[in-house]
Amino acid sequence: LTPLGHHLAELPVDARLGKMMLYGAMFSCLDPVLTIAAGVGFRSPFVSPMDKRDEADEAKRKIAGHGATSDHLTLVRAYAGWIRAKARGRGFERDFLAKTFLSAQTLRQISEMRQQYVELLDQIGFLRSGTGLLGGKKDEDDGSKDLEGRRDASDEGRTLDASAAPFVPRPGQRREANAKGANARGGFKAAAERALVAASVNAGNEPLVRAVICAGLFPNVAVAESVGGSGSKPGGGVGGAQASKTRVRTKGDGDAYLHPTSVVFGLSKFEQRFLLFHEKVKTAKVYVRDATMIGPYPLLLFGGKVAVDHGRSQATCDGWIRFRAAPRVAVLFKALRKELDGLLMQKIATPELNMAKKSGDLVRTIVELLETESEVAAEARRAMRDAEVAATRDNKEV
Repeated sequence: LTPLGHHLAELPVDARLGKMMLYGAMFSCLDPVLTIAAGVGFRSPFVSPMDKRDEADEAKRKIAGHGATSDHLTLVRAYAGWIRAKARGRGFERDFLAKTFLSAQTLRQISEMRQQYVELLDQIGFLRSGTGLLGGKKDEDDGSKDLEGRRDASDEGRTLDASAAPFVPRPGQRREANAKGANARGGFKAAAERALVAASVNAGNEPLVRAVICAGLFPNVAVAESVGGSGSKPGGGVGGAQASKTRVRTKGDGDAYLHPTSVVFGLSKFEQRFLLFHEKVKTAKVYVRDATMIGPYPLLLFGGKVAVDHGRSQATCDGWIRFRAAPRVAVLFKALRKELDGLLMQKIATPELNMAKKSGDLVRTIVELLETESEVAAEARRAMRDAEVAATRDNKEV
């Protein structure tokens, strides 16, 4: 086994979800990644009664937020909301679960699985001091600080609400703790919270979390297309009929469609054309489920092999995903990718190795790139629209 394979063999989850957790720990955004791994690896907490499907779908989309583009991050927000409601008392919890159509039993099982994953990650060395690529002794010293406070300085537009308390103790642990007295009761939970908070200082950085999802789920990538009319764009309609015509293309298997239960299904507009997905299911059509929209940067940095075509000014990922890119930019991304891969392999081979000083500048550069991608894409869209307006005006003058 490779070092990565050796660690994945220690985690009782799908290899893709295990890889996601290792990357989440190394990039210090572990908390939301634990929820994703537990929820996707077990089952969805969202329930949809036959007689209330529309209400349940509306509640799910409300949790996801306006213009939501990720089923995985919707799960994170649902879990965090449940933890906050639970902390306010049973009445608040019951009310929250009823309004959001969430299963309390499934959420408790997700919480238990998160705890198990933290224990396993600690056993294989990925929650110890210096494990985070941006970390070091300071992470351990600051570990007891509140997670929400650790990300106050984050740009509000890029943050993810992932500040849920780490665990809800299993019933057996609760009884054992009661038997051992007050000191023992809080011992494990406090230690676990400190370890998890120290490994989650970037938990609110949504672009980084999406990139870590990419690292885990790749090569499960789909490219959004449209079979609407000529000139139509992915998601060009408003829900319903047009949404059902939005198809995606996957490697090897050809065309597929977004599953109607996905929060991405029915979007009026796709800001990015790439989707990560956990699985494909076949009924009347082939559908992709549990999707997260991403841009080119995560694929170039965490996806498959990158090749640069200087003559055509494009880059290719995994032999089939193509991007328009100036050769100089594509080569810079390829060089960054090479440095990052080498760094990650060293960390995976020796998890306890403290490489914060060596890795800090490189990882900060990558995080900043991921954070600015949406701004760069928005600027490119504005420039394209301006060019189209100018061309239309010139044609009218002619």
